Amino acid sequence: MVTALACLASLLTPDATPEATVKGMVDALNNHDWKGVFSRFEGAKLDLVVPQFTKLAGMNGRIPKFFIKMTTLTTNGDMATGPVSVGTQEGTQTTPNYVDDEVHLHRVNGDWKISDGKTAQSMFTALGEISRNPEKLGMARDNARRTVILSDMKQIGLAVLMFANDFDDKLSFTQSTMKAKLQPYLKNDKLWVGPDGKPLDVRINPAWVGKSMTAVSQPANCVMLSIGPKDKLQYFDGQTPIVFMDGHAKFLTSAAAKNIMWK
Repeated sequence: MVTALACLASLLTPDATPEATVKGMVDALNNHDWKGVFSRFEGAKLDLVVPQFTKLAGMNGRIPKFFIKMTTLTTNGDMATGPVSVGTQEGTQTTPNYVDDEVHLHRVNGDWKISDGKTAQSMFTALGEISRNPEKLGMARDNARRTVILSDMKQIGLAVLMFANDFDDKLSFTQSTMKAKLQPYLKNDKLWVGPDGKPLDVRINPAWVGKSMTAVSQPANCVMLSIGPKDKLQYFDGQTPIVFMDGHAKFLTSAAAKNIMWK
């Protein structure tokens, strides 16, 4: 009887099935248990990746909550695969944004381990690559920092559009009053602070202060927001974030930044 119970318990361990491994990895992500995350990837160098990723996560500061949708994965011997949907939710979001993906697993010494995902952009592929090659975390850190900054800038740009819509399409505020004027639309002071904890020098294009946005001839090419003034843009790993009058945002190299419109 005892032996039977012991066998049953072994089957119910967190990683007894490929589905449990995937779910366990996502739960560990949400608990910021980095050892729990990377121990579920095949070939992970835990002694190197866990301390490095812990430092990276601390720099990022804002980590979204992750969700997973999946049915029973297809198992063929020691291999398992199947479609999944990965959701993320952060800030004021009320529902997760889901992306279709695919997960691949390999059973190693009776334990299911994640190997990669559907594409190079897959969360499973990225984390698997990092787990096996922790030296690439420097690049991941830079990409994470740029992603956070661009996301924050885009949200501020959306607030500008909402403000203008409420005030006859005019940018009726100055650089010094911008933050206070946009606060009712943002309600998040962290958007004005970079991942390193230092304030971002977010600038409204002075050429359009007090003017109607409907007068912009090429909104997709004209600057709305930048970090730093026109003649002293701030660059992050060689690129500067720009939000355009139509609301889209992207990073530009110094060469590309010379060709954008300010009027």
